[in-house]
Order: sequence, then C-alpha cells, then structure tokens
Amino acid sequence: MNPYTVAAIWMALALIASVISIRAGIAVALAEILVGALAGNLPGVASLAIGFVSFILPFGAARAISYEVLRWNLHAAEIAGVALSTTSVAVVYAVMVETGLNRQELGKLILAACFVTDLGTVLALGALFAGFSIPLVVFAAVTAVALVAISPALRRPSSFFAPDC
Repeated sequence: MNPYTVAAIWMALALIASVISIRAGIAVALAEILVGALAGNLPGVASLAIGFVSFILPFGAARAISYEVLRWNLHAAEIAGVALSTTSVAVVYAVMVETGLNRQELGKLILAACFVTDLGTVLALGALFAGFSIPLVVFAAVTAVALVAISPALRRPSSFFAPDC
C-alpha cells in the first residue's frame, strides 16, 4: 500500500478518535485505543485474541509472583501486574518501521493487538482501583441514559448557539 495512503488512513483514524473523545467526553488516549482496536479488527478477530492473551498472561503471572512469591500486598501486586502487561505502541511501531514489518499483514496484526493490550490496561486499572459503590452505579446509569437522550439533539444544528441573522 502507498505510504501516503497509510498516512491518510492514520490521520483519519486520529481525527475520528478526536471527535469521539470530544463528543463522549473521554480522554483522547482512550478514544485512540478504542478506534485503533476497532480498525485493526475489521477483517477478523485474530488481533483481539492476541491482544487479550498478551495482556492477561503477563498480568496474571506478574500479579501471582508479586503476591505469592514476593509477598507484596494485593494492591501492589495488581499494580505490578498491570505495569508489566502493558505495551508501548510507540516503541512497537518504531521497531516495525525500522524493520519494514509495518508494510506486512503481520505488522498490522501486531499493532492492532498492541491497541487491544493497551485497552486491557485501561480497563484493568479502572476495574481494580475504582471505588465501586451505589453512587457510581447511579452515575454510570444516568450518564448512559443522558448520552442516549442527547444524541439526537447533537445531530441537528442548533439555533441557540448560532442564531439566524
């Protein structure tokens, strides 16, 4: 594939992630991870499986060794598991460009799996260290309802912000 086409696709995906982050009110990094994971999985589900395994196995091993062998407390072991199971997409991509692997299907699969691994890291941090309580559940439910309810209003132009002259 032409390098300019690849660059255009990357820029388009970054723009889509930015729009999603603005509309949903989430961090741009999380939106980029989600868009990258979805875009990388359009042809199949191989990168989902690779990304899941590349997160869960190091997480489980690091957590188990830290907790059972090194006798760290549970939260410290969980942090060690998350820290040692994440990837650096920037480093992986730089190595792929140097070796030319980014032009092959295998390189694209590896990069998509890295996005899935990073998504696992974000979800694990939230699941392990968020203070789950009734107010959090109520907040999540109200947010979901509000997002669904406000979506139609966001699709049509508003005369409130730009009145006709």
